[in-house]
Amino acid sequence: MCIRETIRPAPCVLIEAGSRQGGDRFVGAYITAMTIFLIIILSAFIIWNITQLWQINIKGRTPWFPTPSKASDIICDRIKLLPGETFAEIGAGSGRISMEIARRHPDNQIYAYEIAYVPFTIGWLNALKYPNVHFIRADFRDVDLNGINYFYSFLNKAGTAALVQTLDQLQKPAKLYSLAFRDTKHQLLETIPAGRQFIYLYQL
Repeated sequence: MCIRETIRPAPCVLIEAGSRQGGDRFVGAYITAMTIFLIIILSAFIIWNITQLWQINIKGRTPWFPTPSKASDIICDRIKLLPGETFAEIGAGSGRISMEIARRHPDNQIYAYEIAYVPFTIGWLNALKYPNVHFIRADFRDVDLNGINYFYSFLNKAGTAALVQTLDQLQKPAKLYSLAFRDTKHQLLETIPAGRQFIYLYQL
């Protein structure tokens, strides 16, 4: 006599397998939704910054061109701040020069001015490591620059002309290091080779 047994899967096993598949589908849907969300945010961020760059060019401001390493090294080596003296980087970008000078002169106050959102954000975050760095999002024409002893700028021709006009209002003597672009109003103290460019040192 032959006895046949029918083996049926346990209900708990089926429930567990179904729950696992449902969980996997949920995780997959969540990852897909988050990916789409991040792509939308990134696209909006890129478009917004292109718009900002377009506005900067229209207003005569200078797009972000980082100072070459050779010129950065020269500026940082030449700025020797005495106790109480201050330094300001105009159009600071990510503030690489300001932060290096702050590192070398931890007891002096360093100011970095940048108006474009992207480099300002990068610089502001980096500057959190240096309590003596004041990273400020502002147009240099709208701030009081009196009391600064040394300035550094790497702008364009129009930006340099605007800076010269602004610095002409200073009430105390100061010095300006300008990379590549000349100041036609103030006394030229020195022309410093910096790779393919020159740094011009002026007495203000």
